[in-house]
Amino acid sequence: MDEALACLQAVIFTNELGFRRVVFKGDSLTVIRRVFVLISDNSAISPVIHDIREAIKELKSVVFNFVHREVNNAARLPRFWIEKAPPGATSAAVLDWEKLNVN
Repeated sequence: MDEALACLQAVIFTNELGFRRVVFKGDSLTVIRRVFVLISDNSAISPVIHDIREAIKELKSVVFNFVHREVNNAARLPRFWIEKAPPGATSAAVLDWEKLNVN
């Protein structure tokens, strides 16, 4: 549920900022798959998945990429204002980027 709510929050935030072409990266393959598999069920996260689907309709282009938890350290940092990242956020994001691009 936490991962689904975080995804919804990211999509809503993106819409509020006015972005229309977005690539989301997350480490919950379950949430990413559920967003694009149009099967309804009675699971606890179904209403949140529905809200994500509705929110992404506002976007012109949306891609959800799965990344392993080990390369998603920046997502584990405390929330911060977009104007100024907290200490360590930039270096965590750079390390995540480097881990993703290692061949």
